[in-house]
Amino acid sequence: MDDCLVATAEGELTLHRQMNHHLLQIFEENSYFLKLLKCIFEQSEVDFLGVRLGHGEISIDPSKIARIKDWPTTLKSVKEVRSTLGILGFQQPFIPGFADIVKPLMNLLKKTTNFDWTLACTTALVTLCDIITSEPVLVPPDQDWQFILEVDASQYATGAILYQADKTMTDHKGKPILWPCGYHSL
Repeated sequence: MDDCLVATAEGELTLHRQMNHHLLQIFEENSYFLKLLKCIFEQSEVDFLGVRLGHGEISIDPSKIARIKDWPTTLKSVKEVRSTLGILGFQQPFIPGFADIVKPLMNLLKKTTNFDWTLACTTALVTLCDIITSEPVLVPPDQDWQFILEVDASQYATGAILYQADKTMTDHKGKPILWPCGYHSL
C-alpha cells in the first residue's frame, strides 16, 4: 500500500488515533500489508504526493523547489518545452494566472509554428520559476466565503472549476485572485 494519509484538525489526537485504528482494521480485514518502516504516524506536517501539508496550509515540497531553482532559462526543443510544462504544470494551483503566463510556451507546441525561442518565452519561464521558488502557499477553502463555479462545454468535453477569491490579494487589474478549490472534467 502506497500513499495513504489520515488527517485531522490540530488538537484532535484522540480522533486521529481512532481513524488510524479503523483504517488499519480495514487493511487487515482485506489482507493489505504495510511496511512499518515506511509508515509515519501523528505528524503535524508531512510531504505527500509532491506537496507539504501542515498547519492549515499546502505548499510545494521543498525538494521540488530546489530542482526548479536551477532550471535553464532557455529551452532548445519542443520535447524540452513539453517536459518543463509537465513539471511546472503540476504546480499550477500555486501559480495565479498560469494560463496567461504560459501562452508563449504553449505556442511553441503548435504543429503549425516553427520552434523559435523568444524573449517572451524566457520571460514566461523565468516568471513561472520565480513564483514557484518564492514558496507560495495555498490554504483550504473558507466555507464562510463566496465560491465561484466556472463551467465550460464543447462537443468533446465538459468541465468545471470551483474557485474561491482571495480576500487579501488582487491581480494587476485590481481584481481578486481566484484560487482553484477543485477540478472536474468529462
